[in-house]
Amino acid sequence: ELARLEHASREINKQLQEAEADYLTGTERLAELHREVAACEEDVDRFHATKAAAQAEAEEADAAAQQALETGHAEVMKLRRRYDDLASDVSNLAQQRELLLTQMSEEKAEWEKLQRVGTAQFSPSLVACSNHSMAIIVVWIATLAH
Repeated sequence: ELARLEHASREINKQLQEAEADYLTGTERLAELHREVAACEEDVDRFHATKAAAQAEAEEADAAAQQALETGHAEVMKLRRRYDDLASDVSNLAQQRELLLTQMSEEKAEWEKLQRVGTAQFSPSLVACSNHSMAIIVVWIATLAH
């Protein structure tokens, strides 16, 4: 009976040692899993921080792009108004040029008529004044042409 009890005691002791070894292995494995979970949580935290930073950068880039678009649109509108003003100025100058050309042509015709009639009957100051006016008109038209 004593031999059987000793044998049973050794078996129980062996089972106890195996259970203790399994417990230690399980505890080590559990600690390892806790470390892995902690590392995963750190990875998730880094991911969230990176995601938040990327979203903030995207929002800043979007705001900058929107601002650039608005600035560009304002600049285009400003240039469009300037273009319209210049086009109007050019049109007005072209009309003035045509008017002056017409006046010059009429004055030239009148001048030629007067020359045919004879300049002897006109005073020299009238002839000089008319020549001076024609020269001013020619210079002004040449300036407009450039």
